[in-house]
Amino acid sequence: MLKKSNNSQTFGSYIRSLRIKNDIGQRELAKKINVAPSYLNDMEKDKRSAPKNELIKKISVILKADLKLLYDLAGNSKKTVAPDIEEY
Repeated sequence: MLKKSNNSQTFGSYIRSLRIKNDIGQRELAKKINVAPSYLNDMEKDKRSAPKNELIKKISVILKADLKLLYDLAGNSKKTVAPDIEEY
């Protein structure tokens, strides 16, 4: 299985692609992670930076995503180090 390069994907575009791949609607995912659909839409379109770690973990479980990759993309989104690195 080929992985897409981290350079070409943003946090939002990765979440969107996983959501579509898992056949989950935007409103449905927003409800599952307890955020407004407009917030999720803004996140997917990179109008907002990545959310807090707790929300990233929820998204990871629901979308069966690689948590480390999500953290890396979140760090890029926030223009800082990955959130899992900050803890160390």
